[in-house]
Amino acid sequence: MSFDQARMRFDQARMPFDQAPMPLDQSRMPFDQRGRCIRSNRGLVVALAILASQLLSVAAADTDQVKVGESLPRFKLLQPGVHRYLRYIVKDGRRSAVDIWSRTITFEEKDGRRLMHIVQRWDESADQKTPFFLIQDSWFERGTFRPLTHIRHRERDGKVEIKGYRFLPDKIAGISDLPDNLQKDFTLASPEPSYNFE
Repeated sequence: MSFDQARMRFDQARMPFDQAPMPLDQSRMPFDQRGRCIRSNRGLVVALAILASQLLSVAAADTDQVKVGESLPRFKLLQPGVHRYLRYIVKDGRRSAVDIWSRTITFEEKDGRRLMHIVQRWDESADQKTPFFLIQDSWFERGTFRPLTHIRHRERDGKVEIKGYRFLPDKIAGISDLPDNLQKDFTLASPEPSYNFE
């Protein structure tokens, strides 16, 4: 290859793809195009990296910290009502029922305050060897979703298990006056309030 041919080849590699003159012969064309594609792909990768970093910084800027007890702006969208779900598993293309889950949300007066009350119940399907049911009864501060109490009632094979908790500003404690509460002596220090843990 002559000096002039090499220089022309070098200049072609530096030119944008749409401005490059045709190569001297067709045998070098795939090489020249590959060189340009690699350079243009590097530029695309750099542009995408810059765009991704900007999107990540915008996403981080839009992050809010939710503190227990503060008013939740979308809480008013929560409506009272009953919802039921059939939970199942799929094995070998067939659905097998696991349980029926029912969730009831109400707003009620309790202890002189208007509170949110959520009762959830799971009834295991009858085809289980030892079907059980579980009820979770929880009270919350309206508007903030701050938990006040949580009672868990579970029954299997005639055996009843009751666990009840009270959420206080500095700790989570077992409800001592709840009959048959297996967790009446439970206490867990909590330097900051927490949402319901179950």
